[in-house]
Amino acid sequence: MRLFFFLLVVLATSTFGQTKNESDIKAIKAYVIKMNKRLKELEAKVKELEKENKALRGNNQNISANDDAVSYGFGRNANKEALRAITVPRTFNHDLVVKYLDQISRATKNQRSFDPTDYQAYLLKKIPMNYLSTILKHADYHLIHYIEYTLPARIREQHKGIVLKYLIKFPELLKTVASSPQWEALAWPIVIKGLSTKQYLPSSWMQMAVKKNSLKGNQALQKYFESRGSVEALKYLTQTSLSSQAIEATVKRMWQSKKLSRSHELDYASFCAVQYGHLDALEHVINLINPVNNADDYSRGRAREILLRLADTDQDVVSWYEANRARLRFNKKRMKYVVY
Repeated sequence: MRLFFFLLVVLATSTFGQTKNESDIKAIKAYVIKMNKRLKELEAKVKELEKENKALRGNNQNISANDDAVSYGFGRNANKEALRAITVPRTFNHDLVVKYLDQISRATKNQRSFDPTDYQAYLLKKIPMNYLSTILKHADYHLIHYIEYTLPARIREQHKGIVLKYLIKFPELLKTVASSPQWEALAWPIVIKGLSTKQYLPSSWMQMAVKKNSLKGNQALQKYFESRGSVEALKYLTQTSLSSQAIEATVKRMWQSKKLSRSHELDYASFCAVQYGHLDALEHVINLINPVNNADDYSRGRAREILLRLADTDQDVVSWYEANRARLRFNKKRMKYVVY
């Protein structure tokens, strides 16, 4: 801008000196001086506005940091009032983290649905990661979903020992291990131990067993399937190098231990056993299709899906079963129920 006014002066001096009188030149020079003064004033004003704008951006960032909770919601039966009443400490220490976790847990204990956008996730993200050990030690089962939603993306190499220590308590943290061969080697004995228990484990644990495909891993996966009786566990079991005879024997042991139960555990166990020729499992799965016997839409649909694959008929599967019950046999080669 200043260069522009300088060139204007030069042009005025050279051109007007030839065509105008000296007073005209002085007038132009005065005008240029006036404009140059005005330019300085504008520059000062711009600096002032930039300063104000910077301060405003800082205020907005603070507002965003304090108000980002508005983008979070509440799960079914969450204690909204208690959650909203929880104050995020300006600074944390061990005792404050323990108290803070207890407040969140008590407000969550009756909740029936969970989502990464729930308000508890917002609250947990406020705890600095240097308190990871305190979080994992003191967070109870009410917070397990929110631990799994908020921590894996924040875990770094320096947290390895802490994560491995609490891996069975918070099994979803295994996802932070799978991407690191060094972590995976250290976690493998813990995975074998976890699969040998009766607790629910996410699919990542079974996937690691399939990936390793070792004797100890496959034996642990067999134990896990026998204790859980889940179709998912059976799926991973069939992806190992275990023989079909070994898997069949494992399914038989599972069904013998589960078929006298009176819960959904029996239903899901029957979904596995029916695939390996157990006629009493077939009868149970047939009964699950009838809404009079089973009000659960999911298990009814799953039962029908499995039977359509296993029954050697194009007829209605329930009518086919009732008409041929005494003559039904399981053909292992075809893996289907056929009429003899």
